[in-house]
Amino acid sequence: MIFNFIVSISITIIIYLIFIYLTKHLKIKAFKIINDSDFKKPQSFHEDNTPRIGGLILLAITIALYFFNYSSTQNLNDIYFFLSFFLIGFADDIKIITKPSIRLLLIISVILLNVISLDIHINNLGFNFLNYLIDLNIILKIILTSICILTVLNGCNFIDGFNGLLIIQSIIISFLILLADQHNLITNNLKYLILGLACLLMLNFPKAKIFMGDSGSYLIGSIISLNIIKTSNLNNGISPFFYATLLFYIFSEVFISFFRKILIEKKNPLKPDGKHFHMLVFQKINEKLNNTQTSNFMTSIVINLCFLIIISPIIILKNNFQATRLVFFGAVIIYIILYAILYKKKN
Repeated sequence: MIFNFIVSISITIIIYLIFIYLTKHLKIKAFKIINDSDFKKPQSFHEDNTPRIGGLILLAITIALYFFNYSSTQNLNDIYFFLSFFLIGFADDIKIITKPSIRLLLIISVILLNVISLDIHINNLGFNFLNYLIDLNIILKIILTSICILTVLNGCNFIDGFNGLLIIQSIIISFLILLADQHNLITNNLKYLILGLACLLMLNFPKAKIFMGDSGSYLIGSIISLNIIKTSNLNNGISPFFYATLLFYIFSEVFISFFRKILIEKKNPLKPDGKHFHMLVFQKINEKLNNTQTSNFMTSIVINLCFLIIISPIIILKNNFQATRLVFFGAVIIYIILYAILYKKKN
C-alpha cells in the first residue's frame, strides 16, 4: 500500500510540474487550450487560468497501478473502458468537440459498444418485475445498463464545478463500495481509485491548482459506474438500493436538471446554466460569506457532509432490501424539497 501511495504521489507531481513547465516555456496551442480561462460561463467560479489535467493524472495513476500490481485480460478490458470515455472528455477539453449534441452521441455510442462487447450488465434492478423483464430481453438489459452508465457520466460532469466537490464525492462513494465488496473481488481497483483521487484532491482543494476537466469527470464516472456494476453483481446479498443510494445525488442532479429545462424553462436540456443544485447552494453560502473563493470550497464541504449524513443509514442496513429502498427514496425526496426551495428563491 505504501508503494502504491508513493507511485500515486510521484505521478501526480511529475505530470503537474511537466505541464506547468511546458505551458510557460513552449508556445504550443494544445497547452494553452487545455487551460481553463473562460471566466464568464455559468459554471465558472475561478479567477485564474487553471489547467484541466486532473483526468490525465488520474488515468496515468490508474493504468500504472493496474500494471504494477497485476495484469490480466479483465484489467485490460477495464482500462479500455475507462480510456474510451477519457478520450471523449479530453477531445472536449482541447476543443476538438465543441457541440454538446455531438459529445452526447459519441458517449452513447461508446457506452453501447462497451456494454455489448465487454458484456457489462446490471443483473438486479431492485424490483422483481424489472429483473424478470431484463432476464427475458437482453436488449432491454443493455438499454437500462447504458442509461445508468450515461447518467453517472453526466452526473459526474455536472457536479465538477467546485473545488473538491466531485473528488470528495467520489472518494466517499468508492470507500463505501469497498466496504460492500464482501468477497474482495475488486478491492485493489477501488484502492487505486481512492489513492489517485486523494492525490488529486491536494491540487484541487481548497484552492484549485488543477481542474478535472471533462476528461477527468468522465473518467471518474466510468470507473465508479463499472465498479458499482461489478460489486452489485458479485455481492448478491447486498440490496441494489444500497448502490442506488450512493448515486442518488449524482442521479438527482441529472434528472432534475433535464426535466427542469424541458418542462419548466422550455429550453435545450444540453445547454449549461447556473441553476444546478450545487450552484444554488453556492449562491446561498456566498450571500452569507460574501467571498467567492471561500464559498467555492465551502459548497463542496456542505454538500458532501449533508450527502454523507443522509446516506449513513445504508452502511448498517446494506443487506436490508426494504430499509435501503426507504433510505433511497427518502434521500431523493429530501433533494427535491431542498432544490425546490433554493430554485424558488433564485427565481
